Amino acid sequence: MFDSIVAEAVAAGRVEELLAALARNMFIRLRLEIGAETWTR
Repeated sequence: MFDSIVAEAVAAGRVEELLAALARNMFIRLRLEIGAETWTR
């Protein structure tokens, strides 16, 4: 499923948007993990 989303984005020339969304997603996940570690101590 994800591959088709990537293919569509690339075909539409929206690679920058896709990369920005991926980076934001990773950043949020990272912050959630750090937050979880901080709270469980």
